[in-house]
Amino acid sequence: VGGRRKWVEALLCGALSLAASSGLDYFGLPVSMNPFIGGAIGFLGVDKLRQISNSMLRKRVDNNDDQTN
Repeated sequence: VGGRRKWVEALLCGALSLAASSGLDYFGLPVSMNPFIGGAIGFLGVDKLRQISNSMLRKRVDNNDDQTN
C-alpha cells in the first residue's frame, strides 16, 4: 500500500471516529466510549468498514425485496 493511500486512510479513520463519537449521545451511549470507538475504527480500517457496511446494506436490501414480493 502506497504512502499516500495510508495517509488518506488515516484521515478517513479519524473522520469516521469523529463522526461516530459525536453520534454516541444520539444512541444514549456514554461519551467515555470515544476511545473504544476510535480504536475499533482504527483497528478495522477503512477497507474492512466498507466491506462490513456493504454486506449490511446488501442484507437489508435483500430483506426489503423479500418483504415486498
